[in-house]
Amino acid sequence: MTGAPFSVYVVARRADVHVQQQNADLRQHQVTERTTRCFCGTCGTPLFNSNAEDYPGLSMIYLGTAEAPERNVPTMEIFCESKLPWVVLGTPCRSHARSPGEA
Repeated sequence: MTGAPFSVYVVARRADVHVQQQNADLRQHQVTERTTRCFCGTCGTPLFNSNAEDYPGLSMIYLGTAEAPERNVPTMEIFCESKLPWVVLGTPCRSHARSPGEA
């Protein structure tokens, strides 16, 4: 979606996610049977994703849209089975071949 070799998300409780633009045109798109993507209907910027079945009550916020993104240091990397060999994080964190909990 971004053209980048990876995406960076901040996981937060859905109840704690607030769009600060008061008259934002927040839209949703059902990406898969389980995943919904929320985005700005005016400019198309992706804001966050949700998957109520696999991650109930959580939202995956695109880091670039979060307030003070520099405060969010990675603690986990997922889907490492498809990670490009030259991608190396500058901070140690837990790694998972797929999403945690997947076989």
